[in-house]
Amino acid sequence: MREEEKFTRDVYTRLYAKWRVRIFQNIAQSEERHFAAVGDLITRYGLNDPALGLAEGAFANSELAALYARLIAKGETSLQDALEAGVLIERQDITDLETAIQAAGKRDVKTVFSNLLAGSLNHLEAFEDGLDLVCANA
Repeated sequence: MREEEKFTRDVYTRLYAKWRVRIFQNIAQSEERHFAAVGDLITRYGLNDPALGLAEGAFANSELAALYARLIAKGETSLQDALEAGVLIERQDITDLETAIQAAGKRDVKTVFSNLLAGSLNHLEAFEDGLDLVCANA
């Protein structure tokens, strides 16, 4: 989850730099808080941090690295594609968080993941609303 939150933050930061559309900046800031929350769990339980020392856009997980490259290429094509990338990311986050909540054995971990899930549901709605506006104005 730590590297997924970094991935999401990094994608949205890059898409904000390209499009200067506030939704990317706002959600990137939210993802930074999610990243920190998972980092707190990693510290609390003495786990290895897979995102430690990685630059923006760099990932230990090769699948995330490939997905990052693919979604950045898509998202830099058009604003519509960028918003679609956000929808794809948030849908995957929701699925992954639902799985993580079920697998979590500790109450504090379930609480953090449940809070992240609520955030992802809000982010998905925001991206879908933005996509509706862009498509309606096309």
